[in-house]
Amino acid sequence: MKRWTIVLGMLVTFLFAGALYAENKGAAKIELKGATKNAVQFEHAKHQGFEGATCKKCHHKDDAGKEQACRKCHTDASDVKVKDAMHKACQGCHKDLEKAGKKAGPTMKCGDCHK
Repeated sequence: MKRWTIVLGMLVTFLFAGALYAENKGAAKIELKGATKNAVQFEHAKHQGFEGATCKKCHHKDDAGKEQACRKCHTDASDVKVKDAMHKACQGCHKDLEKAGKKAGPTMKCGDCHK
């Protein structure tokens, strides 16, 4: 009986942890549509694997605590446009990584992201 209780407990823990991980992982690739330039094919899964990467670094939450898509808050009418928010976040992070001596993504050329 004791063994079954342990096995059942491990199974429930495994399923619960797996569900939380899958829910928070998000899509492996995301297309970020630009208003005037080609869309950016963003490797979401690749970025999640970086040292020190957290969801909070890129995602804001609404009042209910749910993560929001960039364009939900960063609109053409908002103080911080989506283009400016993305450029600051993406380029800023890449530049910080380069300063730390780590390999980073594009920082300056439009065509490096907007292919």
